[in-house]
Amino acid sequence: IKSILPGTDDDDLFTRKLKTDEEKTKEEQDYIEWLKGQKNEITDSSIKSDLKYLHDYWNDPSLSERDRFLRDFILNKMHLQHADDDDDDDDDETRIPSYDEIVNPTAAGVVVADDDDDDEEFEKAEEFERKFNFRFQEPDTEFLKRYPRTIDDSVRRKDDRRKLKRAEKKQRKEFERKQKLEEIKRLKNLKKKEIFDKMKRLKTVAGDEDLPVNIDDLDADFDPKEYDRRMQQIFNDDYYQKGAEEEDVPEVSDEELQVENWDQTEDKEKAVPKSVQSSNQEEQGTKNSKKKSKLSQAISQSKPKFDPKEKSFEQYFDEYYKLDCEDFVGGMPVRFQYRQVEPNDFGLSVEEILAADDRELNSWCSLKKTSQYRSKDEELRDYHVYKNKAKNPEKKRKILASVYQEKNDNDESKLEV
Repeated sequence: IKSILPGTDDDDLFTRKLKTDEEKTKEEQDYIEWLKGQKNEITDSSIKSDLKYLHDYWNDPSLSERDRFLRDFILNKMHLQHADDDDDDDDDETRIPSYDEIVNPTAAGVVVADDDDDDEEFEKAEEFERKFNFRFQEPDTEFLKRYPRTIDDSVRRKDDRRKLKRAEKKQRKEFERKQKLEEIKRLKNLKKKEIFDKMKRLKTVAGDEDLPVNIDDLDADFDPKEYDRRMQQIFNDDYYQKGAEEEDVPEVSDEELQVENWDQTEDKEKAVPKSVQSSNQEEQGTKNSKKKSKLSQAISQSKPKFDPKEKSFEQYFDEYYKLDCEDFVGGMPVRFQYRQVEPNDFGLSVEEILAADDRELNSWCSLKKTSQYRSKDEELRDYHVYKNKAKNPEKKRKILASVYQEKNDNDESKLEV
């Protein structure tokens, strides 16, 4: 061998074989499994002979809990795991960051602590410390304390003098109000009786006891339209027709229509003696009474004289309903006052209003303006404004286009015919 290998020393002829990392890991794994009892044999006989007692002790079924924990702690190298974690933390603290981690820490995967989170944690700590320090001075700080103005179970005497005065004043006002309403009711009954007597006289003068006028017309609220309707219903054509049928036309003889010559009668009376004249007058009186016609009887009949102080039926109605009121203000009765509204057509004819479109009418005059409450002066001013506005036909044709377009079409159709 030496002749084959010239130039080599004797010391370098045999070299020691070194184990690889995998072989070392494999032997260590077999050794741990043998101590755990997972394997019965091991390649290194010297270790097997030296640690046989330990192998038998750790694999004894009667091994205590503490010894089993110690066995697992040593064989699993649990002490090295904690050491590795500590080393990792130390390495992170002592490691110098790279340029990319400093410039762009998010892209480099570096977790950056948030200042807001730190502030929140600091505030929580401060709040906890404050609550702990003032836990006796501020009990139940989370709940809002509410204290009633008056305590029901208090032993103090309640001062309700002002409350009693207010109640007495309210009761007195209510009593006065009821008295005034009773007085108004009494006056209304008197006025109703007066109107009822007026109706009786009206029936007597009208000559019709069956006139359809009743007291129910006075109980309802006054409505001008309903009042006009009732008057037309009572004094209608049937009423006057009935009166004409019942009236007897007096018969007038021809002798009564002749004109008497009073001069001749006076001469005849002078020529006749007084005794004969008196007897003739008696006979003539009886004859005249017999011959008295119905016309003369109707004319001589007594009639009710016209009294200018007498009120009309409508005035009685107004006085009756004026007695009523809605409320009392300052001791005075108050009721809603009505007034006559000034008529206003807003410069449009009936034909234009019916034929125009709603939008066109609203452009000419808004519906809100036509239905709002205004004073008499404002209504008169609007009347003159729209009257002058209607004098501009061009503007009216422009706004009410549909009305005048139909008129033009009708005129053209008439011309064609």
